[in-house]
Amino acid sequence: MTQQDPHRIETREQLESALGKPSLGAVLKSIDSIDAPAAALLALSPMAVLAAAGADGRLAAWIAGGRPAVARVLDRHRLVVPRHASAPRAETRVAALFFVPGLGETLRVNGTLHARDGANEIHVEELFVHCAKALIRSRFWTTGTAGCAPVTDPDAFLAAAPFVALASIDADGRVDVSPRGDPAGFVGRGDDSALVIPDRPGNRRTDTFHNVVADPRVAVVAFVPGSEQALSIAGRAHLTTDPALCARLAVQGRRALAALVVAPERVALAHDAGIAAAVPWDPRGHVAPGAIPRAADVLAAHVRANRKRGVLPSLIRTIVSANAIERGLARDYQKRLY
Repeated sequence: MTQQDPHRIETREQLESALGKPSLGAVLKSIDSIDAPAAALLALSPMAVLAAAGADGRLAAWIAGGRPAVARVLDRHRLVVPRHASAPRAETRVAALFFVPGLGETLRVNGTLHARDGANEIHVEELFVHCAKALIRSRFWTTGTAGCAPVTDPDAFLAAAPFVALASIDADGRVDVSPRGDPAGFVGRGDDSALVIPDRPGNRRTDTFHNVVADPRVAVVAFVPGSEQALSIAGRAHLTTDPALCARLAVQGRRALAALVVAPERVALAHDAGIAAAVPWDPRGHVAPGAIPRAADVLAAHVRANRKRGVLPSLIRTIVSANAIERGLARDYQKRLY
């Protein structure tokens, strides 16, 4: 893809014309504090991908891993994660994507990062549950076996990767990390060694795309289930709806909705201590379904706690049903993965 790409999306208006506006349901599931259901998920999570912009202005992403409750909740507005060499030392905006072994849904947390005595304290500004489609499509919890042989070639690792965490940043410096998943090798190649990440049906918030339209900085962390390595890529991105490219990225006969084209500036493949400490693909560590808060219950609680004003949001908060959400999720995961 080049600067002359006639399908390149460069404004919010073009984005929303091509892909639609964020749905009200997706907006209403966001809250601004750590409630009891979210705290329960955090207590079961041994691993997260975090991202923040450093003093050099570059966006960096890294993995925090360890025993379950790798993030320790201090109160409704603060949690602590282990210190990492890639984390900025100064106060800055931060985002985190938390995983619970065996659970398809992930927990996204956005806020402000503060360095505290060898740890990173996050002051939470936004929290919500992300749908399970990326992990289902990538078979994130079911394809890996611990102890995959390490590789040295980043291209070979990327070709085997079915899942990436994608970090982006908006015009005001707010950071977000979003999951992307598909069969292994789904990240394609464009012109001049650019990476091409397809967009699939998801939670319809389009946070990443709105961010990229405002600020092209992105960071990508690629995973191969079973491997203790991670591939980190930082660069600049743009969004396109180029028909030929989206058709080339088709899966199960469904073309990509759009594609994110990333020009890499930094690429690093290395053993990751966070993954090794979390042992996420050991089935003995997968949380039993009965021990996991039901995603529908968490989503219903968050919709009720959302503070968005208006007649329709108020009505939805009144009638929201966890059982109806669960039926809707099951139907969505079965019928609309692509």
